[in-house]
Amino acid sequence: MTGKYIIGVDGGSQSSKVVVFDLDGDVVCEGRQVLRPMSRPRNGIVEHPDDDLWDSIATASRQAMAAFPGDPGEIVGVGLCTIRCERAFLKRDGSLSSPVMSWMDVRAYQPYVHDDPETAYVTTSSGYITQRFTGRFRDTAAGQLAVRIRAVAAGVGAGARLAAGAGGAGSFRARGVDPNRHVVAIGASTGGTEALAAVLARLPVDSPPVVIVQHMPAAFTGPFAARLDGLSAVRVTEAADGERLRAGCALLARGDTHLIVRRAGSGWVARYTHQEPVNRHCPSVDVLFDAVAAAAGVQAVGILLTGMGADGARGLLRLRQAGAVTIAQNENSCVVYGMPKQAVALGAAQYTAAPEEIPGLVLCALRARGHGCEKAVARHE
Repeated sequence: MTGKYIIGVDGGSQSSKVVVFDLDGDVVCEGRQVLRPMSRPRNGIVEHPDDDLWDSIATASRQAMAAFPGDPGEIVGVGLCTIRCERAFLKRDGSLSSPVMSWMDVRAYQPYVHDDPETAYVTTSSGYITQRFTGRFRDTAAGQLAVRIRAVAAGVGAGARLAAGAGGAGSFRARGVDPNRHVVAIGASTGGTEALAAVLARLPVDSPPVVIVQHMPAAFTGPFAARLDGLSAVRVTEAADGERLRAGCALLARGDTHLIVRRAGSGWVARYTHQEPVNRHCPSVDVLFDAVAAAAGVQAVGILLTGMGADGARGLLRLRQAGAVTIAQNENSCVVYGMPKQAVALGAAQYTAAPEEIPGLVLCALRARGHGCEKAVARHE
């Protein structure tokens, strides 16, 4: 077997996968290693045990190369895709000075405190894995892999927490928008954890009620809601069946059951329904969007964020057809421009924007329905 090959490394939140492709994109061989259970030494602390992120990639790599039928010298490139929203602490030699923090760890959303003299670099999990592959302290994904401690101490980058509501929408009530008359539905998949954090952190405390589907296993949705809550002025919790939607509150769907919204008097309640996958997902964004279109119609806002596939695209179209404001994340800011791309292709999105711009756009679009602001909204079309 002769030719040229590329290795793809996928470091996920549950397993690591290494695949060898030929230049036509066909899979030649692969390896996969499940990550070990998270370590939870005390409340709020969630860490990867030992050096599990790297060890799982190393094991998957050995599996793939053991099955590779060609000459390793014919492998011409390596591509890395790995979770970035975790925090790693490195010694000067690049080894870990402490376990990698999971994105579920409460400390991952707080400013870094330098209390370990062995720690010379603070980076993301992707930065750490890149350093293990290359031996270089450089982050091609974020522009700066390792931030020296003196830079962190000076307040530059590395874990600075977004102020709740800062840099986003102003008060809804102060702008003449009654938050109780609207409901915001958000769907996200791959890359959605960071996109959702960027949106929710910029919503003011008097925002309309928010309902969210993020493709994520059930074991993670509760902790993820808690982490979002720590970032946001709005209250963020995992949705309970029958819970009333309230202004200033965001409800995240549990990771194993479809979430819908039903009318209840002048407002809405969240309900869980069935568990059969829709679009291969449970919960499904389409299921949520369809329900919100039926229950809220012109009072709704639909937002479709980064993700692979097409879940949510047709639901966003039905929201637009029902008279809702509809927004898709723009291509430049997406980790995977899949779901939003499909929505744009269907004509489902009235506006496209980066996550940081979406809260202000929501306020402006809702206000425009009553008076003024039309020109500001038009700039986003």
